[in-house]
Amino acid sequence: MYILPGALAPLASYRQFILVKFIPAVDALGHLVAGKTTKYPMNPKDLSRPWDAHDPAIWMGVAEAAELAARLPVPPGAISWGVGFVITAEDPFICLDLDGWSEHRLYLGEAQWYGLVAVADEAGERRRVADCR
Repeated sequence: MYILPGALAPLASYRQFILVKFIPAVDALGHLVAGKTTKYPMNPKDLSRPWDAHDPAIWMGVAEAAELAARLPVPPGAISWGVGFVITAEDPFICLDLDGWSEHRLYLGEAQWYGLVAVADEAGERRRVADCR
């Protein structure tokens, strides 16, 4: 069984996890952007194209999503599979997406002390802070 870490644990009771495919990011001219990825929500029953993340038909529990992401072979052109969580208007959670986080001088230790979760992207440039209480 997959167990979410610490402050993310409240999300486990929601069947709003999705399979995500990570591919290398490209700019408007089609050039690779070093250290960046693009995330695509995927339908586990049709991996041929991206899907609408807000379609409840592709939502699943955390254990199922984690097992699927770990088991699937990485397709050509992709970097990896991952797991996402869909936040809806009905959820009791908040999520702040802080681009250029270093400019905002966000102290991640303080965020975690208040029971918040701070997550960095692969390049270490974006931070998301979520309240899962």
